[in-house]
Amino acid sequence: MNTIRKAVDELCSSLQIETKLNYFWFFGRLIVSLHHNYKLTAMKILHTSDWHLGHTLYNYDRTEEQQAMLEQMASIVEEQKPDVFLLCGDVYHTPQPSAAVQTMLSDGLVRIHEANPEMTIVMTAGNHDSGTKHEIFQTPWKALKVYAIGQLEKENLDEHIIEVPGKGFIVAIPYANERNIPEGFFQQLLDSVAEKNAKELPVVMTAHTTVKGCDFTGHDHATEFTVGGIDSLELEEMGEGLIEADGQRGARVSYVVFSAMDKLPVMNMAQGQKVIAFT
Repeated sequence: MNTIRKAVDELCSSLQIETKLNYFWFFGRLIVSLHHNYKLTAMKILHTSDWHLGHTLYNYDRTEEQQAMLEQMASIVEEQKPDVFLLCGDVYHTPQPSAAVQTMLSDGLVRIHEANPEMTIVMTAGNHDSGTKHEIFQTPWKALKVYAIGQLEKENLDEHIIEVPGKGFIVAIPYANERNIPEGFFQQLLDSVAEKNAKELPVVMTAHTTVKGCDFTGHDHATEFTVGGIDSLELEEMGEGLIEADGQRGARVSYVVFSAMDKLPVMNMAQGQKVIAFT
């Protein structure tokens, strides 16, 4: 009886199920009555990227439609009430946006924040953005729960880790040339967030990059090694495993959001290492 009780308790614990168990015998058979409440924490995310504010199409000024897009974003946030708003790269179309375009972004982000003041906004730079200019107003933006990440902080990994109180963590990585990414950088970030994540909350890594094996159909001048001018990374370079369980790395699932790419083959999603979302 005690052996069975222990086995059931261990199973429920591994599934993160809060249980109330009643054991009784019925005609020689052990009956386990299980009342459970799932403890898994959900983190609701709105993911977007590649706004390319300031872009003109054959000399056609797209300001009006871009402002309409920002209004639509605010409306979606107000309706859906996400916990996190991820803006993952290529916020501007050029590294030297005009004052009017920068004002458009500032006004848009303020409206998006006001639509759900409790929401965390994470904004990373893409290959079209200036990483240094992306961080100019980093400090005042935090007053509106906006975290602007423009450059790799090789010596201060915490700059890439944003805690969403009670919900989870965002590991935000801006665009960086493959040659400038230190070996094992992604794994170091995952290991660092694991130390902070005592409650085993969801962890989402974002990266403005491409991955080898992705479907680049529709992209001009694209190959397996580069898409949209961005060098492709091996999926394994993104790191694995947030927590060690039974001595096995990768027993927990990490969530990775890529932008600037299309679909990976289904085979990569079935390896059990990562759940991947795409734009």
